[in-house]
Amino acid sequence: MGADASAGETRQLFVGSNVWKMSQIPEDDAAFAKKNGVEERVGCLITEVVSPGFVWEDHEWMTMKDLEDVFEGVEGGKEKMKEFVKYIRPE
Repeated sequence: MGADASAGETRQLFVGSNVWKMSQIPEDDAAFAKKNGVEERVGCLITEVVSPGFVWEDHEWMTMKDLEDVFEGVEGGKEKMKEFVKYIRPE
């Protein structure tokens, strides 16, 4: 992801339905912003275009059980899961 098309970067990704999505600010970007006192100017946004339409009743926030299901059967899954726990919305 990025703005440098000559380096093969792209500004958007196509992600199909029934796929968990998240975003985060790269650590280097967050550190740069903090060092330069511009934390309030750094953010991360997921924009979603849905078709034929979006219905809030169909939306789901990931739960701990969902995260456990994603890593079930994955070698070292419990350890790998720890990286994503911070994105789980408290129930």
